[in-house]
Amino acid sequence: RPLQPWSQKWFYGDLVFIADPWIWLILGGALFLSGTRSRSLTAIWAVVAFIAWQVMFFSGRVASLALAIWGVAVGLVAVLHLRVKDQILTNKVWLVRGALLLFCIYLTGLFYLQSQALEKTAKYLQIGVEEKVTKFSVSPTAANPFRWEFLAESQNYFYYGIVDLVNNTVTTPKRIFVDRNSPILEQALNTKEGRAMKNFSRYLIAEQTPSTVGTWVTLCDGRYVRDFRGSHPQFACIKVLVPK
Repeated sequence: RPLQPWSQKWFYGDLVFIADPWIWLILGGALFLSGTRSRSLTAIWAVVAFIAWQVMFFSGRVASLALAIWGVAVGLVAVLHLRVKDQILTNKVWLVRGALLLFCIYLTGLFYLQSQALEKTAKYLQIGVEEKVTKFSVSPTAANPFRWEFLAESQNYFYYGIVDLVNNTVTTPKRIFVDRNSPILEQALNTKEGRAMKNFSRYLIAEQTPSTVGTWVTLCDGRYVRDFRGSHPQFACIKVLVPK
């Protein structure tokens, strides 16, 4: 929301995954090779690279091939550091320029692939879902620029699926029912917490659970949460009690 405080409007690029290992590699590798040399600093860089690899490995989102390529590339950076560090330091300005150029090329490639994913998603949603879609978007997946997740919303449903640009396929989307006409949901969204969640959520999903004191309404952002009883029920979700 760059126009705050004058405007609360959100702007979305949907171009880069929230933690992109290829950007880490391009910019981090250039910074490591062109930076100050010392054993302690090199050890810190090694720890950072190891932690980054562990984060990707244990997230379960990064394919084995991408992990292998990333590991080999980090190894290559380490070899360059050991074997040709003097030549690199002499030409570090060109190294940094080259890394920035490669970064721009990568973003340009993502922009093109995103346009392809949007086009395929739009065509699919015209004939592949029951209700008319009111809005949709695509988001990149971790470390795979050829695989995009699509999100869509209709009057009664939230949809999500995968666009595979390599195989030129769109998966049959899963869907979550959202009773947007429910007076209980409307009351929940009119609370302080509900208004905040509505403002934050790009794709709002909700579940109602009756209780002895009223109805608990679980509000979640469909970009992050698709299972109200999943492993991260407190992330991008909030519970609001609508009393009887």
